[in-house]
Amino acid sequence: MNTQKLNDWLQLGAALGVIAGLGLVAYELRQQHQLVRAELASDTFSAFEDVGRSLQSEPVAAAYAKSIMAPETLTPEEQVIVEGLYLETMNVFLIRQEYFVSRGFFEIDRDQIGIQGAGLMLAGKYGRTWWEENRMNYPLFVREVMDGHAASIDALPIPGSVRRMGEGG
Repeated sequence: MNTQKLNDWLQLGAALGVIAGLGLVAYELRQQHQLVRAELASDTFSAFEDVGRSLQSEPVAAAYAKSIMAPETLTPEEQVIVEGLYLETMNVFLIRQEYFVSRGFFEIDRDQIGIQGAGLMLAGKYGRTWWEENRMNYPLFVREVMDGHAASIDALPIPGSVRRMGEGG
């Protein structure tokens, strides 16, 4: 009987050990998930900063400003610069954010996804035209977000001097 009791206690101890081990694994998985979220957020903010830094370089800033104020004067090289900025913006501000939100890494209101990128891209006639020509190359959610932001931007009261600058005149 003593051996049976000892065996029962050992089995109970082993079962408790397995349960405690599973609890520890669950805790570590949760911690890992939080670390991944933090790393993704950090990478995303770094990507935002990269776009901002690229806008501060003279060739990009000059080409971007010209795309808003005088798009008809863009050289082919400047068009490549601006379109590269647009592609980077689409990736950083829209596609990446939607990917993370759809997988539960970030909690962002869908209306806020891409608002920075849409404002950057849709600020002038060149960006609007580029978007219209390229919109079908993007997934439906990107088109919905960009089109929604375009409508919001159109609804903003813009002072005449700013409107004239954006129209190239």
